[in-house]
Amino acid sequence: MVIIIIFSFITSYYFISYYLVKLKSQKISNKKALILKSFSHFKFVNRYILDVNEKLANLNFPYGLSLKSYLIIKYVLSISIFFIAFFQNINLLTSIILFLIIFYLPNILIYIFKKREKQKVINDISNIVQNLILSLACKTSLYNSLILSSNSITYDRLKYEINEFINNYRLYNFNVKKASYNLTKKMDIVELKLFINIIEEVQQKGNDEKILIGFLDYLDEFKIKNSSLKVSSNTFLIIFITFLLIINSFLIVIYPISIQIINNLNNILN
Repeated sequence: MVIIIIFSFITSYYFISYYLVKLKSQKISNKKALILKSFSHFKFVNRYILDVNEKLANLNFPYGLSLKSYLIIKYVLSISIFFIAFFQNINLLTSIILFLIIFYLPNILIYIFKKREKQKVINDISNIVQNLILSLACKTSLYNSLILSSNSITYDRLKYEINEFINNYRLYNFNVKKASYNLTKKMDIVELKLFINIIEEVQQKGNDEKILIGFLDYLDEFKIKNSSLKVSSNTFLIIFITFLLIINSFLIVIYPISIQIINNLNNILN
């Protein structure tokens, strides 16, 4: 009962904090605002809610995962599944495993999204760099070369952000750092940041395409390594699923039988 009360308090407070975040952007009644603000001294939770919301927004809410659904899955659904499983006479270990799976489900979805996005971004950056090399070799300006190269982007989110970067590049009088601020903040990918640094270096050295050739070789090596890692990760995934199936079989069949045998032995010895 104590555990239920504690979990209920934590869950309720997370949702109160969620509405506190909305106080900044929505007009609500003074009475409701007063009730909600009474919880505002828990700064760490409010900070956590804001950080999660910013992370999801920067990822463009992957798989439709909003702040509200993130909190519901993590702090309501996981706890509900745990207690439903526990009170349905499912053993404690299985209940905890179910809780952990549901609890970390949003994090797993975010991780999968970031891994897939990174691969798409690297493939598109490789195409951009190839086109930039050709354009700069023909003495086309860096600005026009970026415009032409952006047409080769296939990933919509990157295409939008790169076009914003190009517009800002012109707006900020060809200052790469200022123009790329929003791009690197929204898409926190190492190779994308390297690409921006390379663009700045190319600009400083008079549109020298040789710098881009070296970066293209690096991207090609990365894609080859990533292909081998993908095969390894798929093998690991198969092994992991097999392991889970074995554990599940143990929990469903062998574990109850083992407990029964131990109880019988204890009865005999007593």
